[in-house]
Amino acid sequence: MIAETIRLNFGQKSPANWQESYWQETLGLDISRDNITNWHIKICHNALDSLAQRCS
Repeated sequence: MIAETIRLNFGQKSPANWQESYWQETLGLDISRDNITNWHIKICHNALDSLAQRCS
């Protein structure tokens, strides 16, 4: 699901507030735009942290 929010955000140019409605209307999931955005931040942070550890 997190991968799909990233695909929608960056691949389809769907901002988090549109995705919030999409998930509610299509699957009945109550996912806030704050949660979606925080998932993206955490994924990027973890990926960059791993990369920084390999480079040092």
